[in-house]
Amino acid sequence: MQLGEHGERTLAVARVRQDRGIRDVPAQGPALELHRRDVHGHRHPRSGPIRAAPQRCLPAGDGPGGRKPRRPGGLHTPALGAIDFGGTKTAVAAVAADGRILRRARFETPPRPTPAQIVHRIAAAWSEVVEGLAAADRPAAAGLAAPGPADAPRWRDVPLAALTSAAIGVPVQLDNDVNACCLAEMRFGAAAGVQDFAWIQLSTGVGGGLVCAGRVYAGAAGLAGEVGHLVLEEDGPPCACGGRGCLQALVSGPAIARRYAERTGGAPGAAPAVFAAAADGDPAAEEVLQAVARDLGRGLALVVNLLNPALLVLGGGVMESLQARLPAVRAALRARVIGQANREVAVRRSAVGYDAALLGAAVLGTRSAGQP
Repeated sequence: MQLGEHGERTLAVARVRQDRGIRDVPAQGPALELHRRDVHGHRHPRSGPIRAAPQRCLPAGDGPGGRKPRRPGGLHTPALGAIDFGGTKTAVAAVAADGRILRRARFETPPRPTPAQIVHRIAAAWSEVVEGLAAADRPAAAGLAAPGPADAPRWRDVPLAALTSAAIGVPVQLDNDVNACCLAEMRFGAAAGVQDFAWIQLSTGVGGGLVCAGRVYAGAAGLAGEVGHLVLEEDGPPCACGGRGCLQALVSGPAIARRYAERTGGAPGAAPAVFAAAADGDPAAEEVLQAVARDLGRGLALVVNLLNPALLVLGGGVMESLQARLPAVRAALRARVIGQANREVAVRRSAVGYDAALLGAAVLGTRSAGQP
């Protein structure tokens, strides 16, 4: 990750503090109360067409848990703005202080978008959202969750936060989407109150966020947490990053489909078909999924031995399908870690929700709004 020509925060640079690599977003203090649902998968496809679709704005009442939010005019403070720029879809929302989504607009992310395209579409969606709110309740700031360096469009030196801020008229705080998910989980999900943990998403790719001493850790250049590119097999299958044998190349959705095709001699399909085949008693599918669980445990052991976290939080569409094999993941992990403390590391499913990145962006928005 790098800074733009004028010191602007770029799409590739999501760090907050260059000198220490620590994001100044404490685990404690005022924040949103987010509700618990399951983190969605298929966030950043590596290939395949993405067809543009009209934006649609969802009315008030689209809150977690099916609860009706208060009418916008009844807010005691302005809503927080949240933007989740994803690989397949982009969402913009106004979020109440208790985590309810008051209004939301979505559009499908164009394939290979230009910065101008994305900013224009975000601005249009923002207008749809705020026009449904009373003037006093409109967000005074926004957070923007964007793809990390391994998944981002091939943009360089793009001051995405500054461009978006100019387009929507409020300050914008940028971070990568996995770290936004991590923030949301840290505040109100499975990691609430935990000071040291790793958040790992398994879907089309494998990403991770790290929290050390209650703060999201970015690394010296904002690249910390690329768990999916830990190498497990030196001469293993090729990975989208250009390497071979990465964790992502072994346990992601496309990897599961590829491994099953290699095992059966058929054409690669999709991971859900492999899970369905295993549920129907297909021994080849079961063998592949057992291997995936073991490989995931091996990869997590590397994280645990290096960082000694108290907790691993696992989310994403693939993890939802793998949950029945979580005991096998834990067994493979504990067989490879050193020290009693590492063997006692907790492993939990994510509890934040399908809107994890969007709600994490709202948490980011508290910084843009000057809140602690």
